Amino acid sequence: MNSFGYEDYYPLESMDTAGFQKTNYFGYEDDIMLKPSEQWLKEHEDEPFMAEYLLGTGHHDYQCLSTGYGQKDYSEDDLVNRYLNCIRLQDIFLQNLFDQYKKLGLYRNTIFVIYGDHGEGFGEHGRYQHDDTIYQEGLKVPLIIHAPGLLQGGERVEGLSNHTDILPTVLEMLGYEVKNGQYPGYSLLHSLPEDRTLMFSCFHEEQCLASLKGSEKYIYHYGNQPDEFFDLSNDPLEKSNLASERNQQEIDKRQEELLEWRSRVNATYSPTERSPT
Repeated sequence: MNSFGYEDYYPLESMDTAGFQKTNYFGYEDDIMLKPSEQWLKEHEDEPFMAEYLLGTGHHDYQCLSTGYGQKDYSEDDLVNRYLNCIRLQDIFLQNLFDQYKKLGLYRNTIFVIYGDHGEGFGEHGRYQHDDTIYQEGLKVPLIIHAPGLLQGGERVEGLSNHTDILPTVLEMLGYEVKNGQYPGYSLLHSLPEDRTLMFSCFHEEQCLASLKGSEKYIYHYGNQPDEFFDLSNDPLEKSNLASERNQQEIDKRQEELLEWRSRVNATYSPTERSPT
């Protein structure tokens, strides 16, 4: 089938749920994907392919304590404990998926890109959600590139990076070059620009924006609450707001940069700018 731009698309409704437990109000254990994954890989193992697995176990409302994998006691806070047990299930799924690729002889010729789409708030800044959690617990996500046949020993990339860096990194690993244009991100196989600034937006319109320069983070709340500055090198949990130590000119400049960025992004991806479908 062809759906959502994918050549083959496997919605939950097409999978056999027998033997799998629901882990939240709209999904099951991620292992439910292993059987269709194996079938699809066998059909495509003799040709280059790209497969994407969307893990849903880590989503609210965290019903992960009574699966066949048992549970761990990570926290005395029930909500946090249930969440971390769900994340544990995702780790187990990855191990099972790696084993599947090894069994099929595909492991050493595959680039695995593992990343989160967002974090989660558990009251660190009064928010129990992820859509408008502009603090580090909502923004900071794992990004791991595992390429058994290409990258050995492991290395941590220094500097500021985000999801836009994934595509140029993988393209370079595959030996491709971009001509007559460029991507907004950078290949992580090289040193990242020291003066790079990352911009962030809340999910809902005109709720909050943030920019990160080096270790200094600025948050603009559209006047719904005071502006915030944090030095993440000394205050990674964003407990001490340094806005009162900044002059108004600096605050205005950071705010203007964010609003200009938001306008550029909206103009680029607005419906009127897209090609007809």
